Amino acid sequence: MLAGEPVPAGEKLVSLFEPHADIIVKGGRDVEYGHKLNLTTGRSGMILDLVIETGNPRDSDRLLPMLERHIAFYGQAPRQAAADGGFASRDNLATAKILGVRDMAFHKKAGLRIEDMVRSNWVCRKLRNFRAGIEADISCLKRAYGLPRCTWRGLDHFKSYIWSSGVAYNLVVSNRPDAEPPSELRRTGQSWASQRARDCAHIALCADPSVLDPAHPPKNVSTNGKWLQMFAKRSVYGRKLV
Repeated sequence: MLAGEPVPAGEKLVSLFEPHADIIVKGGRDVEYGHKLNLTTGRSGMILDLVIETGNPRDSDRLLPMLERHIAFYGQAPRQAAADGGFASRDNLATAKILGVRDMAFHKKAGLRIEDMVRSNWVCRKLRNFRAGIEADISCLKRAYGLPRCTWRGLDHFKSYIWSSGVAYNLVVSNRPDAEPPSELRRTGQSWASQRARDCAHIALCADPSVLDPAHPPKNVSTNGKWLQMFAKRSVYGRKLV
């Protein structure tokens, strides 16, 4: 605040070294600085989509864009979907139904009736439990893949760091020997390996090609092969903790 004049959050410079950093405020939690990430996952356990947001958008404003991205890649809306309570709103629920989502469950009702979201209480409970599974994915990304803090400089390198973490995580999950195909795939005879390969490719295709280009590593990483070595070691390290 200068001369009693408040400065909008979007115009504030919170870091001289990382001017792209945003102010992130969520509920009653401590203020953080960086960039908000939105993740989607599926039955395969892999990250299907990852968006690095600009600013501090409300969760309720991001559900439909994430759903539309999913439809654009897979060609259809998911039959069932579950989201955190912050994404809940009547407009989001109505639009999700129009787009083709049969059952749309939110972690918190936010004034919505269960019968409006899903077919039964049993389906609602199953979807909420499924949604809770992404918390384990986020925890693993933080513990094993370095997401709590980016150590590379600049916005482009920030994106490189995040995307390489996501791709490395998917590579590990897609090759887990204990991974079991969903019952639906077992009944229909579809290839579980091909489904996981498609999910793994999605997050790589969504990334900017220059983000994961070994020929253009971050400035603080030497070019004598350490860029690819770092990527490979992150995959191996993740395997121990997944």
